[in-house]
Amino acid sequence: MVSIALAALLATVGSATSEPVVLFSSDAIEVAKDAAIEWNRGPLPKNAAFDIPDNPTTVQPGFYHVSYIVGVRNQLTIWINLTTGQVVEPDQCVYFHSRKIQSFSASIRKLTGARPTALDELANQIGCDALKPD
Repeated sequence: MVSIALAALLATVGSATSEPVVLFSSDAIEVAKDAAIEWNRGPLPKNAAFDIPDNPTTVQPGFYHVSYIVGVRNQLTIWINLTTGQVVEPDQCVYFHSRKIQSFSASIRKLTGARPTALDELANQIGCDALKPD
């Protein structure tokens, strides 16, 4: 039988109490590039750029915001969860799952001790009814 203290400890693992990481903008852009390559199903156009707002974590607390731009048109708004490392696009309700992104997410979770957020909960956090894989 599991003790109440142990059960409480197990219940908190992966919860919102995990401390988010500090993500450098260069790392955020690399993750956003990986997401954009996954979305494009290939190399990025020569006129592709990435933009980070002045306060990239205030758009949605707990997420780091990067825009993928081609020419003057915003193609994707990429949000990186700072506790689980999961990468999503809230306008199209997409989650990214390439090998590079999965590796990045695993490294973030190793630092934070968090578990991946369930897709329905992640969708709710970013204002989507559901998330679909890219």
